[in-house]
Amino acid sequence: MAFILTGLGTSMSIEGAIGISSFNALNYSLSNLFQMKIGTMTIILNLLFLFLYIVLTKGKFIVKYVFQLIAVSSIGIVINFFTYNIFDKMEVGNYFISVMYLVCGVFIGGISVAFILALDTMSFPVEAFCLEIANMKNIKFSKVRRLIDIISVSVSLLITLLFSYPLVIREGTVVSLLLFSTVIGYFHEKFVKIEAIRNLKIFI
Repeated sequence: MAFILTGLGTSMSIEGAIGISSFNALNYSLSNLFQMKIGTMTIILNLLFLFLYIVLTKGKFIVKYVFQLIAVSSIGIVINFFTYNIFDKMEVGNYFISVMYLVCGVFIGGISVAFILALDTMSFPVEAFCLEIANMKNIKFSKVRRLIDIISVSVSLLITLLFSYPLVIREGTVVSLLLFSTVIGYFHEKFVKIEAIRNLKIFI
C-alpha cells in the first residue's frame, strides 16, 4: 500500500505541471528523450542505482536487494497507471488546482516514504547508494544526495534546452525540495512511536 501511495504522490505532482522534484524531473526528461513512459524510466534509473549499490556492497544483502527491486517496480507501475490512465483523462483548470495537486502529491508521497522508512527494513536504491558512498568516503549523506539532485536538475535542464521538451524544473521543484523532507521527517517521527509499526518490522 505504501508503494502505491508513493507512486500516486509522484503522479499527482506530475499532473500539477508546475515543477517536480529533482530526481523525478530527471526521470521525466529522460522519458521524453527516449519516448517511454515516466514510470518505466523511473524503474530503469532506479535499477541502475540498485546495480551500483549491489556492486558497492559486493552482493552481501540479497534480501535488501529483493525488497528494493519490488519497491521500484511497484512504484514505476503505479506511476504509469495513474499518470496515463487516471490523471491523463483529467484537466487541471487553473494554477490553484495545480498547486493543490503538487502539495497533495508531496504530502501523500512524503507520508508513504516516512512509513516505509519507519519499518526500517529497506531503503530506495538512490538513498542506499548515496548512504554507501557516504560511508565509504566518510562524508555526509546529505552532501552525496544533494550532488545527485544537482546532477538530476542539470541533466533535466540540458535535455529541455537541447530538445525543447517541457520545462519541469519550476517553482514546484523548490516547493518539493522544501516540503518533502519536512513531511518525511515529521511523520517518520510519529510512525516510529507506533507500537503496531514496530511490531510489523518483525514480519518483514
